[in-house]
Amino acid sequence: MPALLWRNTWRYHLQHRWQTLLSIVGITLGVMMVVAVDLASNSARRAFDLSVEAVSGSLTHQIVGGSQGVPDALFTSVRNDWGIRRSAPSLSGELRVQGRLVRVLGLDLISEASLQRQLPGLDSDTLALTSLTAAAISMRGAVLMPAGLADSLGLESGSSFRLDPPHAAETLNLAGILEGQDAGASLLVMDIALAQELLGRLGRLDSIDLILDDAEAEALAQRLPNGLSLVEQGSRHASLEQMTEAFHVNLLAMSLLALLVAALLIYNTVSLSVMERRASFGVLRSLGTTRRELVTLLLAESALLGTLASALGVVVGIWLGSLLVEGVTRTIDDLYFTLSVSRFLVEPLLLLKGFCWGLGLSLLAALLPAWQAGRSPPVTLQQRGQDGLAIQRRLPAFSLLAVLLLAGGWWVLQSGGDLVRGFVALFMLVFGFCLLVPLLLHWVLQVLLRLAASARGFRLRLALRAIESGLDRTALAVAALTVAVSVTVGVGVMVNSLRDSVLLWLDQSLQGDVQLLILDPDADRARIHSHLAQHDGIAEYQPGWQFEVESSLGPLRVQAAGGAPDDWLYLKEGAVGGADAVLIAEPMASLLDLQPGEYFSLHTATGNRSLRVSGIFHDYSTGTPLIALTRQQLQAFWPAALPVRMSLMLEPDLDAQTFAASLRQELEALELPVLVTANRSIREETLRIFDRTFAITHVLRLLAVLVAFVGVFGAMLALQLQQLRNFAVLRAAGMTIREVAGLIAWQSLVLGTLAGLLALPLGLLMSEVLIEVINMRSFGWSMQHSVPPGILFEALGLALFAALLAG
Repeated sequence: MPALLWRNTWRYHLQHRWQTLLSIVGITLGVMMVVAVDLASNSARRAFDLSVEAVSGSLTHQIVGGSQGVPDALFTSVRNDWGIRRSAPSLSGELRVQGRLVRVLGLDLISEASLQRQLPGLDSDTLALTSLTAAAISMRGAVLMPAGLADSLGLESGSSFRLDPPHAAETLNLAGILEGQDAGASLLVMDIALAQELLGRLGRLDSIDLILDDAEAEALAQRLPNGLSLVEQGSRHASLEQMTEAFHVNLLAMSLLALLVAALLIYNTVSLSVMERRASFGVLRSLGTTRRELVTLLLAESALLGTLASALGVVVGIWLGSLLVEGVTRTIDDLYFTLSVSRFLVEPLLLLKGFCWGLGLSLLAALLPAWQAGRSPPVTLQQRGQDGLAIQRRLPAFSLLAVLLLAGGWWVLQSGGDLVRGFVALFMLVFGFCLLVPLLLHWVLQVLLRLAASARGFRLRLALRAIESGLDRTALAVAALTVAVSVTVGVGVMVNSLRDSVLLWLDQSLQGDVQLLILDPDADRARIHSHLAQHDGIAEYQPGWQFEVESSLGPLRVQAAGGAPDDWLYLKEGAVGGADAVLIAEPMASLLDLQPGEYFSLHTATGNRSLRVSGIFHDYSTGTPLIALTRQQLQAFWPAALPVRMSLMLEPDLDAQTFAASLRQELEALELPVLVTANRSIREETLRIFDRTFAITHVLRLLAVLVAFVGVFGAMLALQLQQLRNFAVLRAAGMTIREVAGLIAWQSLVLGTLAGLLALPLGLLMSEVLIEVINMRSFGWSMQHSVPPGILFEALGLALFAALLAG
C-alpha cells in the first residue's frame, strides 16, 4: 500500500486524537465485559470442578440413604464381609470458624488409601505412612487444612483454635498443612469419628464411597437393605453443573449485549472517520489510489485500533473479573451450594476469545463504511451531505431486514429448544429492533418538524433538521442507547416480577407465625414437643420433614408437613392425588420434562415405590429437585423419619418477633439445639439474599449503559463536526455561542427522549422473553409480570441524562 495513504491516516488520527481515543474506549469496554464475565464464571466453575475432584476422586459408585444417611455398621459388612476393599466411608457438613463457613470432610484415612482419592496435599499411595495421618489419628481434635485456609485464619501447624457457636466449647488442633493444589481451600479434613461428633451424626454416614466394576456393582445392589441405594457417582454432580450452567449463560448474554452496543459504536466511529476524510479520499482516488487500496486502508486502520483496544480490554477485563468473581461466587452460594473460590484463574483461551470478539467486531463494523468509501466515485467523495440521503434511500431495505429478523426471532422462540436457542432468538429480536430505529426515527422527526413549524419553534426546527440530515449517525446513537437502556428495563422488570412472585410463594409456603428448625438430627424431640405443648401463646404447631433421597431420576429432596399439601404449597396445576401420587416442584418438572400423569420410581426405606405425578407447585428455591408428600405417605415410606422443623401458630394478640426471641432464650437455657425464627425475619432475610444475588446484574447493566454513553458521545461529536459550517453561518448571522450551545442541548434532548421512549417497548419485549423463555429454560420458574412505573421513568431519565451529558 502506498506510503502516502499511511501518512494521510497518521495525520488524521493525530489531528483527531480524541475521536480515536473514543473509539478505543468503546471497544475496550465491550471486550472488558466479555473477558471479565468469562474469567469470573470460569473461576467459579473450576472451583466447583476441583472441589468435586477433591471429594470424589476416581469414585464410580456410592451407597446412599435417605433422611438418616447410611449406618456406619454397613461399612464393616461392605469391606470385611462382602470383600469390597476399594471402599471408604464419607461424611461432610459445614462448620463456622472465625465467622467463615468451612466445609468439613470426615474420612477414615486408612481406608482412603484403597480409593487413591487425590485430596490436596495428601498422596493416597502413602497415606497411611505420612506424619500428618498419624497425627490426625492419634490426637484428639486433630485436623488438617489447606495452606490457603490456614493463612486466611491466621493459623499455622500446631495451632489450636475454637469453632464458632454452637460448637464454641470444642478446641481443634491443626496437625498439619495441606500443600499443593488449592482444590480443598474450603475443606477441613478430620477423622470421621470426630466429624460425626461435631456434626451430630453419631453412627451415621453420608455415604460409602466405592470403586466397582459392573459385576461388583450389580452384586452389591442386590445385597443392600431397604432404604439404601447404590448410585453412580457422576450423576450426582451432573445436576449441579446443569443448574449453574444456566446462571453462567445468563451472565455471558448480558456481556454480549454490551458488546453489541460497542459494535454499533465502532461502526459509528469508522463512519465518522470516513465522512471527515471524504474530500481527502476523493483527491487520493483522483491521484490514482484504487478502490481496493482505499478499502484495505480503512480495514487495516480498524484492525490496528481493534487490536490495541481489544488488548486493553483484555487487561482491564482481568482486573474487573477478579472483582466480579466474588459476586458470581456469592450468587452460586446463595442459589445452589457452598462454593469457595480460593484463586482467580486467568485462562489464556478465554483471553484469546475476548480479544477475537473485539478484533472481529471491529473489522465487521468497519466493513460497510469501507466498502461504501471504496465504491463511491472520486467526485461523490468530494461532495458533502450525501450520507444522510443515502441512509434514507436504504430505509426500505433496513426495514425489510428488521421485519425478517423479528419474525425469525419470534419463530425461534415458538419452536422451543434449549437455553442457547432462547438467547439466539433474543439477539435476533434486539438486532431487528435496532434496524427499525432509523425508520422510526425518520417518522418521528417528520411529525416533530410539522409540530415545530406550527408552533414556530425556530431553534427546535434547526435541531430536528440537523438530526435528520445526520440520520446515518444519529440513528446509530439512538439504537445503541436504546439497546443499553432496554437492558435495564428488561432485566429490571424480570427481577421485580421474580421478587413479587417469591414474596407470594413465601406467604403461601411459610406456615404459622414462627419457625423452629432442629439443628441436631439426634436432638431429644420428646423434650421439644413437651416444651411446645406446655407453652402459653402457642395455639397449634405442625411438624415438617425435609431430606434427600435417591430415585430413578437421580437425587431428590422430599418435603412433607402436617396438613394437606395444598395448604402450604403454591399450586400451579393439578391437585393432591392418592397414596401413589406426589406433587413435584415446577423447576423439577421443567428440568426433567415431567408432566402430570407420568411415573417415576422413588427409593424409600420400605423399598422402591412407583409414584405418579398428580400436580406441579411453584417453587423458587434452587438445588436438588423437590417433591412434596403427604404426612401419611412420608410415614408409610420412611417410618423412622424424624421432623426437622416445627411451624408454630400463635395466639392472635402475640407479636411473632417478641415471642420468637423469648422462646429462643428458653430453648437455649434448656440446651436444645434449635433455631427459632419469626416468619417476618425469614421473609426479610430471603429478600436480602435475593437482592444480593441480583446485585451483579445491576453492575453489568450499568456497564452496558456506560458503553452506550460513549456511543452517544461519539454520535454527538460526529453530528457537531458535520454541522461546523452551519454553525459558522449561524454565528455570522448573529447567533451567540450560548444560543449555539442551546441548539446542541435541544439535539441531545431530542435524541435522549427518543432513545428512552424506544427503549421502553424493546425493554418490555426483552422482559417477556426473559420471563417466559430464558427464565423458564434456565431455572424452571414461572412468574407473574410486574411492571412498576418507577423502572420505566428511571429508564427514560437514564437515556436523557446520558444524551444530555454526551451533548
